[in-house]
Amino acid sequence: MRRGSPVLNNSSGPTTSFSTNRHHLPSQFPADHPRSLKRARTVPTFKPPPRLSATLPRFLSKCPSGHDLVVKYVNILVVRRGQLVKDELWVHYVNIHQPSKPSSSSSSAPSSASSSASPSPITTTTTKSSDPLSKHKIGSWVIGTILCPEHRFWNAVRRRDGTNHKPDYVVDGGGSLVSSGFIDIQLNGAFGIDFTSVDITEEQVHKVSEGILSHGVTSYLPTVITSSHDTYRHAIPTIAAAGKNPTTAGANILGLHLEGPFIHPMKKGAHPIEHITSPELGMKTIRNVYGHLEMVRVVTLAPELPGSFSSISGLNTMGVCVAVGHTTTSLSTAVSAVQHGARLVTHLFNAMSAFHHRDPGLVGILTSTCADKIHYGIIVDGIHVHPSAVKMAYESHPMGAILVTDAMCALGLPPGRHMLGKLEVDVIVQGGHYFQSTCTTSSCKTSSTTSFHKMTGGNRMKAVLSSDHDTLAGSVASMDECVRNYKAFTGCSVVEALAAASIHPAMALGIDQHKGSLMPGRDADMVFLNPKTLSVRATFVSGVLSYASTKEWEEQLSIF
Repeated sequence: MRRGSPVLNNSSGPTTSFSTNRHHLPSQFPADHPRSLKRARTVPTFKPPPRLSATLPRFLSKCPSGHDLVVKYVNILVVRRGQLVKDELWVHYVNIHQPSKPSSSSSSAPSSASSSASPSPITTTTTKSSDPLSKHKIGSWVIGTILCPEHRFWNAVRRRDGTNHKPDYVVDGGGSLVSSGFIDIQLNGAFGIDFTSVDITEEQVHKVSEGILSHGVTSYLPTVITSSHDTYRHAIPTIAAAGKNPTTAGANILGLHLEGPFIHPMKKGAHPIEHITSPELGMKTIRNVYGHLEMVRVVTLAPELPGSFSSISGLNTMGVCVAVGHTTTSLSTAVSAVQHGARLVTHLFNAMSAFHHRDPGLVGILTSTCADKIHYGIIVDGIHVHPSAVKMAYESHPMGAILVTDAMCALGLPPGRHMLGKLEVDVIVQGGHYFQSTCTTSSCKTSSTTSFHKMTGGNRMKAVLSSDHDTLAGSVASMDECVRNYKAFTGCSVVEALAAASIHPAMALGIDQHKGSLMPGRDADMVFLNPKTLSVRATFVSGVLSYASTKEWEEQLSIF
């Protein structure tokens, strides 16, 4: 599919103008009617709520209270100007007053706080004696950010007061490749815990937050699929409360991703059809169905449904990122949705109309005139999307790719029967998966032809509905696995593969000034990887070592 194809350029159809009198405007554009360009320009600029950009403190054991620290990590590979180079990484730890009611969660166990407890705001008025952790640990609460050593040096020179520009500690990274922490914007659950549950607790949410650190994930969006009103009214505020409570370990909860119920029944996938509906009254329907919009950061809906366009505009104004998915939409309707404020495509190729040369459908938006305004999630587990389709998406729009796991509660568990919401799901072993290699047959030894081979020795698990094994029900792939697959399937560079799991999702959420890269001033959410295998060695959240694959790496990368 060639960029600039007449089919794509003309797919949005002729533009129609309406009277500027709001009483003469139709209450809802037809499903396939392109919005006028003039009206589209009035859509407010997307701006996430301030809380989404806020950084929660982390507990750094043995850190002296009231004293900021600067740590220099050496012998590492980092991304600089799109390339991996051997460099240093400086982290500034700002010592703050501890929260008033910190969670008692540790790196080895979930939080023991009651799930019914109200969220505890961060305060700076609490004394040390009120911190229950102070009886067992010596340390302080810190926020770690990336520091520019040149600025630190010249600031010390200008002050001329003997200020030390050198780091307090130097840590040897052991030749690790250091990337910004991975951000998963679509995670349905893991380790036996399903976020779409009327019984979900804060402790269970924290357990998932701690478990996915081993996958290099430092921030994520717990995802709730199409559910009943009772489930929404319990799950949304419970997960939101867990996201606002600081813990001593665990990935950041940036907010929630609500996938449904405003989706097309023909593309429901594993969503329960009895709860699928349309946002006919726009934001009024949205609020009535969800009941609680605090901490909601992404909503997936089908743009062809009645009321979708007004819902997209309303959510965009609130700072909620709207994703298009589970849809039968045409390309022209998808473009109109983007003009109304949609910014994402939910799991590209899955639960959407197949590509057709006369109407490319939602897939065609990757090469449309509005491609630079959208990102697309893609599940690169070797099961949901064939490697050649992954490569096609990469070649069409590499800057828009976002790796998502779409993992369900069976992630981290053995094969068997599990629950996704109220649906039974079987996790079965599928023999073989695909990998990319250069063809070495006698017919093309001198060429650089790329081919995909099925590995007979590598088995992979997949999740399917118990009632229909032809319907996929989320994945059981980890984020670090998706990064490795993406590099293998597309032939992209390591830098591009890492970007699809870090800076790209940060840009889609509008938080790239805080997360997604290791530029000065960004949060020190870092993952230390094996430079050859891209396996996770250690994970840092706000500069604090929160996971280490071995005791040796824990000792080597610890500050104290």
